[in-house]
Amino acid sequence: PVYGKVLAWTAGLLMCWWFLYLGTRSRLIGFTIVMLAAYYLPRRRNPHFALLFITLLALQVTVDFQANYRNNFTNLSFNLDQIDKDLMWKRILPRFMGGDKELKQSEITAGTELNCAMAVIALVPEKVPYNYGYGFLQIFTNPIPQAVWPSKIYPHLESVQGVLREGGLSMSVNTGVKNQTLLMGPAFSFTGSWFYIGGYIGLVIGGIFVGIMLRTIRRYYDFGKRNHGTIIIYPFLVGIGFIEASATPVYWIYTLPFVMLLYIVILLLCAEDVSSGSRRLSVKSGRRRPNQS
Repeated sequence: PVYGKVLAWTAGLLMCWWFLYLGTRSRLIGFTIVMLAAYYLPRRRNPHFALLFITLLALQVTVDFQANYRNNFTNLSFNLDQIDKDLMWKRILPRFMGGDKELKQSEITAGTELNCAMAVIALVPEKVPYNYGYGFLQIFTNPIPQAVWPSKIYPHLESVQGVLREGGLSMSVNTGVKNQTLLMGPAFSFTGSWFYIGGYIGLVIGGIFVGIMLRTIRRYYDFGKRNHGTIIIYPFLVGIGFIEASATPVYWIYTLPFVMLLYIVILLLCAEDVSSGSRRLSVKSGRRRPNQS
């Protein structure tokens, strides 16, 4: 039905806004790719080159905007009125569209997923102690509003401050935290996160945890119907098993409802198009579908 597709695309746009607001570049990129697949795969068509170019260009500008200004994203607003627009465009636009090369290079931080993991291996435990999974406490502290708990702690951020500071990996301060100066940085990756928790033993525990999650996801694929929705959802589900494991369970516990909303959107987009696409294929190939008794 038409209303189903309207609902799906509306939910899709809300998901896009939510990932943009969260400042999560990887999820925004993955979401965009998945939505393109959900539209074109049931139709057995490839996106036009011009559309791909425009989409990639828009993603580049958007993720640069997130990287430079996500500290401003508070109270469900991007707070654009607090941003110097001329400086913003120079920072986020490609050079051929007016971006400033020197300014863009000067904004590059020392922290990347790779050297964050390398810094953990080099500093822990000789200069920075293991955090022993202290960040997991965020599962319990996260739902408590700061208004109710003025001196609220942020275990996930606090648990990585040692390496961020000792390694000089970040100069970005989380402005939403009161009474504390907590640096923000890129993800420490699977290796960095679990080694920080407990060294090589932590890596073994993390590997078992991720393996269980991936196996669970594989069982979904094995027993699910092999329709377009399942094909698209399966590789996206793998992110819960691996990528989220490097961010501690707090993120996939509290973001799972939003992730599941994305899967519902995909299934709604694919459901009717799968049958209509099959009918079009049968007509084009000259085959008649067998009678249903």
